[in-house]
Amino acid sequence: MTPPEDSPATHTEVPSTSGKQPLDDTESVTATIINRILARENISSNDLVPLYEVIDPDALNTLFGPTRAGSHRPTTGAVTFQYQGYQVTVTSENDVELELLQDD
Repeated sequence: MTPPEDSPATHTEVPSTSGKQPLDDTESVTATIINRILARENISSNDLVPLYEVIDPDALNTLFGPTRAGSHRPTTGAVTFQYQGYQVTVTSENDVELELLQDD
């Protein structure tokens, strides 16, 4: 049942805290990572530690982004690193997985 237009919704979708999702072909690998974390955490990009303090963004985009011709690179493998409380894994199968790290 949909609430009336003048009343607030009683149910809010909360993004999953983990899971593998395919890369978006319209943005870079690093933009995909940042945008997914921003959406999950509901924060501003000003609240993020710069990605370059954790991993080389250009190298990550080169490894897993498309070639200059636009085709997927014929590479295999994955890169995993920690960023903003998540374990981030980017794979050659064009997936990005964000797993929420548990506080010890």
